[in-house]
Amino acid sequence: MVIGGGLLGLEAANALKQLGLETQVVEFAPNLMAVQLDNGGAAMLREKIVALGVGVHTSKATTAIVREADACG
Repeated sequence: MVIGGGLLGLEAANALKQLGLETQVVEFAPNLMAVQLDNGGAAMLREKIVALGVGVHTSKATTAIVREADACG
């Protein structure tokens, strides 16, 4: 799980995926790299990231970080 869908977060997600780990990106903004890209560019980027096998969750606020054994839902 990577919190943040900016450039550094996406680089971290890519590194984790290359290590063979299940990888998810959680971003508060409605788009990945919201400052750098317009909606069309962000949509294209999201498609590429998902095609690499990385889960993308936008418009999501992180409220808590818990151990997997404690997680629910």
